[in-house]
Amino acid sequence: IDEIIESSSIASYLDLKTRDVKTLFRLFDENLPLIIKSHRASDIINLINLKKKYDLNLIIMGAQEASLVVDEIAQNDIPLIINPINNIPNSFDELASNINLAQRIEKEGITMMFNVSRDHNYHLIRQGAGVAVANGLSYGSAIKALTSNAAKVFNINKRGSIKAGNHADIVIWEADPLEPSSMPEKVFIDGIETDLTTRSTRLRDRYTEDLEKPNTYRN
Repeated sequence: IDEIIESSSIASYLDLKTRDVKTLFRLFDENLPLIIKSHRASDIINLINLKKKYDLNLIIMGAQEASLVVDEIAQNDIPLIINPINNIPNSFDELASNINLAQRIEKEGITMMFNVSRDHNYHLIRQGAGVAVANGLSYGSAIKALTSNAAKVFNINKRGSIKAGNHADIVIWEADPLEPSSMPEKVFIDGIETDLTTRSTRLRDRYTEDLEKPNTYRN
């Protein structure tokens, strides 16, 4: 099978490896979610046409000019992954960026999820949700964009919401979870409480407790 794929026209035309072609077939046969990053309104329209032509399970990431084509996005039931912190133009593809994008998306009934600009910045995802709420998004929709919407869009069963029969993945916060300075007090994964001790918390405790002792003799 691998030899047939390697010699096929699609593999040679697109310069794809065997595993890439197999994944493409799965994309169509199993209707897997396809995430494509795009910001410019005209490109989003092209993606919508592509979805309709090939019956794709399309998710658009970025979508900073989505406010110009929200009607078309809503009509075609396309979920969006946006970063509320990126709300000003960074390129000519993003000239119509605006700080009220999440509010517009919610108003049109479009399913949205949040992300951040770099993987190592995921600690900022709550801050992004807070920015969206501060600029018109309802609090409940912000929480869903962080939790249940992802489970719904990617068909992840029994996760993303608190209800009987679901996995008990729960975080209890000391204050508003969309406030960046808030910290989790308790974390439960599958109903089991997780130890929140880290090197950072040990260092914090070492240098804020037993202050009468020299640093070397603190636990």
